[in-house]
Amino acid sequence: MNRDRKNIDKSIINEIYEYFSFFSTDNKLNLPIIYNEDYLQHIDYSCILKDKKTDKILTVIIYDKDDNEINKILNENSEILLDKFKKYYNKKISCFYDGWNSKKKPKSYEGQNWLCGYQRYFHPTKKCQMIKYHKRKSIADNDREFLLSILKVYCGIYHLEKKYLPNIAKKRLELCKLSPFAKNFPIELNPSTTLGASINFSNKPHADSCIKGMMESIIFKQRSDIDYIFCNYYANVEYKIKNCCIIFQDGKTLHGTKNTGNHEGVGFVNITKSNLVCNTEYTNNLYNLI
Repeated sequence: MNRDRKNIDKSIINEIYEYFSFFSTDNKLNLPIIYNEDYLQHIDYSCILKDKKTDKILTVIIYDKDDNEINKILNENSEILLDKFKKYYNKKISCFYDGWNSKKKPKSYEGQNWLCGYQRYFHPTKKCQMIKYHKRKSIADNDREFLLSILKVYCGIYHLEKKYLPNIAKKRLELCKLSPFAKNFPIELNPSTTLGASINFSNKPHADSCIKGMMESIIFKQRSDIDYIFCNYYANVEYKIKNCCIIFQDGKTLHGTKNTGNHEGVGFVNITKSNLVCNTEYTNNLYNLI
């Protein structure tokens, strides 16, 4: 059954445009470049990580001490948005990370996470790939506080991407224009197909079903003294999440959030899913079904 899709009120969109009109579009940072090594590297400063063999950019991290806009986006909106995700969205299926969900091995998927958008995962009992589209409860469309907070956070992530990785941001926008999901919203504010949120989260090393060459853009907030660690496993690099930061991670490179205990940290991510950024009979049918 088709569901009604409600356009976001124009006054809210105008407020978002005004909110970001005070943000800077100039990249004033000259980030140091590091390379993957044979030994484990612990990083707690803004930098670019490249592959030593190919010179490909693997990860970019920027801390809020180097760009206060990261702090502004999260400290003004993250707690409100986290509560709204709990209220309006169902949690993500754990077997997406745990595969067969075997009791013989320790779980590395901990904490809570949610998606606004598409998920593909391997079902542990049906033994096949499954597709699920995570959509919010319809009452959320009338919650102005929720709509403003979700737009400020995720459009804020894209704003930072445009500032620091303009070619990636441009490509994300071009890809989104191909998709039937690019409706009901001015996509120049955020052309991602899928939004994610998490708290106290850790997961297995994994690569994602995003477009090859695209970044996952993730904004993080530290909320306790327990270590909050993001890992690029391919490059043997661990990044310490301090205060607030943003990470641009190559989605096809093995990565994940380390299980360090109840760190209570939060993260929000923009993703461009490969199965959604095309105009085919499949994607149009999927759009109409959900």
